[in-house]
Amino acid sequence: MPKALGSNPGGQLLSKIATLTMSKSSKKTSELAYQAILGEIPPEITGKDLRDGRVKLGFSQKQMATLLGVTFNTYSRWERGRFLPHASNAIWLALEQLKFKQSLRDIELLRDLEQRLANAEATTKRIQRERDQFERSLNINK
Repeated sequence: MPKALGSNPGGQLLSKIATLTMSKSSKKTSELAYQAILGEIPPEITGKDLRDGRVKLGFSQKQMATLLGVTFNTYSRWERGRFLPHASNAIWLALEQLKFKQSLRDIELLRDLEQRLANAEATTKRIQRERDQFERSLNINK
């Protein structure tokens, strides 16, 4: 099961893309984003890279295998370095996308929690006002 909260693992690549695409360059934005992503792709993905990415996401090996469309044994071999995926760049991009989606879910969860906290605080204030009014009405009736 994915971790509910954490750091923003997808933020580093997005930050680099944003920085490059916001410059006043004559290049198209998509070309700059492409160059940013290309510059981040490791020459070869290692089993440690896969394991680190999976652990950051909070997934099991079985979950990662399912997400990447391979068998558990294949994914396990990748992580152990027995053999590595032929399309390592695609696997790296998939890991980055999963990290980004996780960070978006974290942001949505935080917004939901902030809204619930605001609602709870408003309810507490309303209850306190009603309690104060009730106590005043008791004092008036004495």
